[in-house]
Amino acid sequence: MIPESIHVLLIEDNPGDARLIQGALAETNSSQRTASQFKVAVAARLADGLSHMSANALDIVLLDLSLPDSQGLETLHQVLAHASHLPVVVLTGLDDENSALQAMQQGAQDYLVKDQLNSQLLARTVRYAIERKGIDQTLRESEDRYRDLVENSQDLICTHDLEGRILSFNLSAEKMLGYP
Repeated sequence: MIPESIHVLLIEDNPGDARLIQGALAETNSSQRTASQFKVAVAARLADGLSHMSANALDIVLLDLSLPDSQGLETLHQVLAHASHLPVVVLTGLDDENSALQAMQQGAQDYLVKDQLNSQLLARTVRYAIERKGIDQTLRESEDRYRDLVENSQDLICTHDLEGRILSFNLSAEKMLGYP
C-alpha cells in the first residue's frame, strides 16, 4: 500500500542532479492532487545517507552508485545491508544493461538512467518500487509460515514431480520412511 506522504532519501553527490530529481518529484506533487506527496531529503555522501536512514522513517532510497565515499555496486550493498527493508532505486548516468541487471539481481528494485528521467517516470517508479517491496515482504512472510507448518507437522508431507520423483519431505516423513 502506497502511503499518502512518501518519504524519499536521495543519495546524490551532484547538486545539479539532486535539484533535477527534487524538481521532478515536486512537479509531480503539484500536478497530481490525489496521488502521494513526495518529501525528499538529500545526502551528498553515502555515510550521510546511512546516518539519515538510521535517524528517520523512510519509504524509499534513490541511490547514485558513484559517490565520494563509495563506488559501484558496493554502494548498493552498503545501503541494503544497512536497511534491507527499504526499496532502493538506482539512479545513474551509466546507460548499461549489464550494470542494470547486476543491480537488480543484487536487490535494487529498479535502475534508471538520469538523462532519461521525467517526472511521471520517476514518480511511477518510486510508487511501484514501494509496492513491489511490500509484496516481496508479504510473500517472504507467507513462505516462512508455510515452511514452519510443513517442518513442524506430525503428518508425512512429501512433494514430488509429475514423474513421481520425490523432491522434498518433512522431518516426520524422514522418520517414518527411514530416509535422510
